[in-house]
Formats: sequence, structure tokens, C-alpha cells
Amino acid sequence: MHRLWFPTLLVFIALGLGACKRGSGPQLDDPAPQVELPDFRGKTWQLPGDLRGKVWLVRFWSLDCHLCDKDILLGLETLRQKYQDRGFVPVAVNVANTTPTTNVGNASPN
Repeated sequence: MHRLWFPTLLVFIALGLGACKRGSGPQLDDPAPQVELPDFRGKTWQLPGDLRGKVWLVRFWSLDCHLCDKDILLGLETLRQKYQDRGFVPVAVNVANTTPTTNVGNASPN
């Protein structure tokens, strides 16, 4: 019985690697999809267009999610303050609502 663990592990690895086909989803260097998200102020952001030329990090969160700790969201604010002069813009998307809302740094769309 103890001798079967290694071949069994190899089978699971092979199955897992077989499921990872190239081209089955977004790939590195693919352009970001075009999306429109309202912010909490009622403005609509068109991404990536409104943030073209900036470095942005998207964080999906929900109050229902135990992994969506408020410290992580506060950490995004700390990063924004530290790197905003270098073009960094955090994008926090609340997915708990039926219509997702977003907070895009403290900037406004052009």
C-alpha cells in the first residue's frame, strides 16, 4: 500500500498538467479586457482606458469574504500614498453588490 503513493501522485500531477492547456484563458502579454465600473461617487470608469499609462493593481473584495480583510484594503491605501507620484493606482472592486462598484485611487476619469 505504501508503494502506491508515488505512482498515484504522478497520476494526479499528470492530470493537473493536462488540464493546463495553453490558450485556455488569459495569457501573459494579452491585452486587458475592456470593462466599465461605477465608483461609489457615481462616476463610470472605463478600464484600462482611463488608467492608460499608469501602473494599477486590481483587488476584488466583499464584506462576505473572510479573506478580504480590511487590513489588505488599508494596505492598498498605504501603497497608493507611497507610489502615487510614480503612477500607481489601486483599483478595489466590491463584488458583493449585484452591480460591482469600484474605488480607483483618489483620481477621477479624464
